[in-house]
Formats: sequence, C-alpha cells, structure tokens
Amino acid sequence: MKTYLLCFAFLLTGGLAFGQVTFTDDFESYEIGQYLGDVSEQWTTWSGNTGGAEDVTVNTDQAASGEKSIHIAGAAGGGPQDVLLLFGDRYTTGNFTFSMNMFVPQGSGAYFNFQGEEAPGTIWNFQGYFDPTGEFSADNGTGGATVLVNTYPVGEWFNIIVDANLSSNLWRVSINNNCIGSFVNVDGDGNATAKNAVATLDLFPRDESDNFYVDDISFTYEEEAEMISYNFDASISAKPGVRSGIAGEGINVTALIGNNGNEEINSVTVNMTTDAGETMSAEVDGLNIARGQLIPVDLGDIALENGENPITMTISDVNGQADENQCNDISRVVLTGFTPKEGKAVWVEEATGTWCTFCPRGDVWMNRLAEAYGDKFVGIAVHNGDPMAIAPWNNGVTSVPGFTGFPSVVVARGTITDPATMESNIVSQLQTTPLVRLENAASYDEDTRELTVEVRTNFDFPVSGDIRLVVGLSEDEVTGTESGYDQINAFSGGAPCSMGGYEALPNPVPASMMVYNHVGRFLFTPFDGLENTFEGDDTSAGSSVVKTFTVVLPEEWNPKNMHIVSAFRAATGGIDNSAIISVNDAVDLGLFTLGAIDQTLDAGIDVYPNPFRDVANIRINLETPQAVSMEVTDAMGQLVAQRNYGTISGDQVFSFYGTALESGVYYMKLISGDKFTTKKVVISH
Repeated sequence: MKTYLLCFAFLLTGGLAFGQVTFTDDFESYEIGQYLGDVSEQWTTWSGNTGGAEDVTVNTDQAASGEKSIHIAGAAGGGPQDVLLLFGDRYTTGNFTFSMNMFVPQGSGAYFNFQGEEAPGTIWNFQGYFDPTGEFSADNGTGGATVLVNTYPVGEWFNIIVDANLSSNLWRVSINNNCIGSFVNVDGDGNATAKNAVATLDLFPRDESDNFYVDDISFTYEEEAEMISYNFDASISAKPGVRSGIAGEGINVTALIGNNGNEEINSVTVNMTTDAGETMSAEVDGLNIARGQLIPVDLGDIALENGENPITMTISDVNGQADENQCNDISRVVLTGFTPKEGKAVWVEEATGTWCTFCPRGDVWMNRLAEAYGDKFVGIAVHNGDPMAIAPWNNGVTSVPGFTGFPSVVVARGTITDPATMESNIVSQLQTTPLVRLENAASYDEDTRELTVEVRTNFDFPVSGDIRLVVGLSEDEVTGTESGYDQINAFSGGAPCSMGGYEALPNPVPASMMVYNHVGRFLFTPFDGLENTFEGDDTSAGSSVVKTFTVVLPEEWNPKNMHIVSAFRAATGGIDNSAIISVNDAVDLGLFTLGAIDQTLDAGIDVYPNPFRDVANIRINLETPQAVSMEVTDAMGQLVAQRNYGTISGDQVFSFYGTALESGVYYMKLISGDKFTTKKVVISH
C-alpha cells in the first residue's frame, strides 16, 4: 500500500487534521524488481537519474510486513545506490514525524540522513549511523554535533522514529517505541535557522560494509505543533571515538553533556555502570553550558574483558534540580575487548589531500586509531595533489580495485572504507593469524643522511608463490609554508567535539596552523612490492630472511619524526602482515646483520679503497688459520657475488672486481665458521 495525501482546511476526511501531510509506503504495490524512481513521484535519486545503479529495486528477501521491502547494499567507497524520498516541501515549523522499519544483518551497517533543502547536497540536518557492533549514533549533519549514542537490535527488524517538533526545535529519536534521545538542532554557533528543517530522506550505503533492508516507511507533517519548553533539560551521549581495545587494557570513556533547556547548565551528576557491576558516579560542576551547546566530560578508563563490554551512562541533578526531559538522560554503548594475534599489525593507507574538503575526517580517525593501537596500526597518509604527494604511492592507492574517491581508507589492500568506519576492519584484521612476522631495523649516518633499513621476515608457516615485501617511510609533524599546505576544511564552524578540533579551525586552515601526521614519504619498493623478493631464499616454516634497503634522506625530512613501515604481500595480493617502528628506535636496535658481528674477526678485515670504481682490496689478517668465505648482496638483499678463500692465516690481500656490477651500495659479508663481519662498500663507476 502507498498513500500520499495533502489535506487542507476544507478537506477533513479520513480523520486528518488541518494542514496535514501523510505518506506511507510498504512496497507491496510494486512489482518485484521495479525501480522505485521509475514508478513513484515521491522516490528519486540524488542525481535525479532513476532506473539505474543509483536507484533501488523492490525485493522479497526480507520484509517487516507483507512480502516486500527495499535493499540498500554498498560498494567500496560508498554507493552506488543513493535514494531520496521527497517530503513534498521544506518544513521549518509544525511537527514532522518520520518512521521506518529496518533490518541490519549481523556484521553489516546502515546509514540514512535528512536533507534540509529540497535540492540535495545543501544542508545535512540529521544523520543516523548503524554500526556493525550494534551501536546507533546520530548527529545533526556535516560538521554537526553527535546528539545521541545508543544501541539497536542487530539481525532483526526494528522500528525507528524521528519526531521533530520544528516550532519548538525539539527532536526526539525512538527505537522500538523507546525514546533514546532528544536534542535541539542548531549549528556550531547556536543558530537553528538552517538546521531546524526537513525536506528529503536520503538512503545511502557508506561503503561495502553497509547492507540493510527498509520497509513500512511513513511520515506525517502537521502545521500546528504543541509548543514544548524546558528550563532544565540536560542530555548525555558517548563521545565518538574508538570503541574496541585489547582485552586486559583500559579504554577511555568520554561523555558529551548537552543543554536542551532554557537555563544555563552549571552542574550535573553523571553515573556510569558496566554490565559487570562496576559503577562510577561523579558530580561535575563549573560547566556553563548554554542552550544548544555540548561539552566533553572525561569519565576515565574501563578495563576491557574479551567480548562485549556494555556500559550505561546516565545524567541527573541538573543544577541541583530534576531533569524535566528524561528521554535524553541515558546513553548505552558497547565496548569490545579482543586478543590480537601475536606479532600482527594492520597496514592502512589513507587517501587524502589538502584540497579535499572532508579529508580532515581521515586525519582525525588516523590519529585516534594510532593512539589506540600503537604499533599494531601501521597507518600511512597517502597524499594526492599537494606538496606531500609522491607519485608511486598515490598512483598505487588510487588504482586499487574499487577505489572511488577522497577521503577513503584501504585496509590491508583488501577493503576500502570511510575513515570513520574502518575500526571494525582493523579489529578483524588484528585477530587473523599472519603467515609471517616482520621486524625493522636501521642504521643512520648523520653526516651523509644515509638511512639503511633491514626488514627481517620470520616465516611461521611455509609460504610460496608471488610473495613480496613493500617497504617505505612515513613522517609525523610535517609542516610547510606554501599555500599547498593549506587544508580545506568542510567542518569549520561545526559543533564542538564534532570533528577532533577541526570544527574550531577556519576554512581553509592556513599552513601555519597545520601539522600533518603519518605522511607517506618514500617507497623503497614498488607499490605492489619488490618482485621476486624471496627468490632463492628459504621460506619454510621457522626460517628468517633479511632484506636491506638504503636511501639518502632529503634535508627537509626530519628522521626524528620518521617511521619505517614494511608489509608482507601474500600471493593473493593482499597484505598479510606489517610492521612499524620509529627511525630512532630502529637505529637503537641496530642492523640485524651487524648485531651478531664478531669483533675480533671484524678487526682483522679491511676493504679499500671505499668507495671504489672497478677493484677493491680485501685485506685479511688472522693470527690463527681459519676458513673464510665471502658473500656480496646489493641494497635489496639480492646475492650478486660469492667466493670461498679456503683456509687463511697471517696478513693477506685479495682483489674484488666490481666491473660487472652497477654503481650503488653493496654489503660484503665475510664468514669464518659461525662468525662473520659485514662491510658496506660503494661502487662508483
């Protein structure tokens, strides 16, 4: 059944009130496989092009009532479906009530928003996010505040209602007839003119993890609305952020306290309770929260157990008075504890650019996850079209199958997602047993600025096929003075706490105010990895292989802020495991091949001249007879020469001919029994 009724003062049939608009659609009147936009005047798409990939068809896979519903399923980078339901007008006063039934399968997410203008893309007034963890959160549009956080039923049909009293500017959200939050809809400056309005519904999958069904959509608009006003109305919700952590460790919980009433809020009582029975209560004063404002309150750390860790936050005693609106006095969030696999780290490449209006979102989430997971999170900000861009990395990331635009994140070269939704992919990856474990070590010559990197691959399982290493450098605290370092910022002027501080910065953010982290600076290898990386090496279980790479750091790069990042690319093309270490820590660790050098043997061997053009002399001076052999590898760790000198004693000189080798850095390893030394030599033809 589908109805759309416009009722005026002289038309009061059907029990409809003066100035009322009512719409319902349960999709039963459509044929299976029909595109909504082709047969309905109320349904269209973001671009207005109906009947194609952007539109949605009616199906019988799931239904809350009858047999039919619509199915929204995403692809990497978002879309392609982008379906609009037109509300018939832009409503700024009166009462607007929207309802729909939703089904979000296990492991999937969902999303919808309200547009504040009939032309889409002008104003986002309300956004609802359903994460795979069972968390529902809502904000009041791009750059807006998170106005509520609660839970929703995963894997079953549920009803969600958004009831907006536009005359009073009081919005309420209910799930299965339980009010889970209310808020006043204002922008970052407390202005309700643009935000307190509705015009269309937008159903859009954010990425390939969004997969949901919708049924029984309805809305009602009434010109007349009861005026509602509270003097004391505080709200509480969990601040957006990391929701998972390693079992046995602590995770921070921060609440957002808001004011929907007429009186300034100066004090509240906050309670936090875990399902395990832990309770925290705090009286928070000195708040000075005006109507429409939000402030964060740190509630401390929760020790995580394996699995779900639900917590409930409540608020009471507003300025010592009873809260007049209890709908928004509770927020429930589920934190997840897990145990990562030993030696596992996740390779994450964020596609970004200073020209990109929404890319500050990527910066915020990269920083949050790096702080939460430390060296288990190998994050690289791959810049495009700005002074920090490097072609091999940028061209590689933007060519990953399914890549659609900026900002987006490529996780382990297998999943493309929005930065704000990548955490579940990180957690899943960390619980996957890796084939190998990687270790990075280095040496650095401060005079020549030459950095030598060694990557040791420890094979826990036998591996064969086209396996490769990807090795590079990233840098934190990158700054610049030219205009290309100015960051375009769509979140400027947004509500406090809405986007990690970018809401308080101008648009664009001038270069003098910007500091960039995780910047991908250099690739030692091709983007897809060094071909035949392990050719001729033992890759059986229990073996270890060391590969060496060198680069001279440009003067503008600060090695104290740099990291070595390495990844093992499996034969499937995905990243199996990765590692990250600061250059400082890697230098302190020392090169693997140098760490076991026998000092007595090293003192008795010299190579000269160095650098050399064609021939170098190897002088070996041994007090007792010893069998000596030599292996020479290039900067990539490939064996290029070897020789067995037999048993040597006394002071002897041997010639090494480099005429057949290209100019570059080589490593000459001289071995005697279980002892060895390594000499770095440079050939310069």
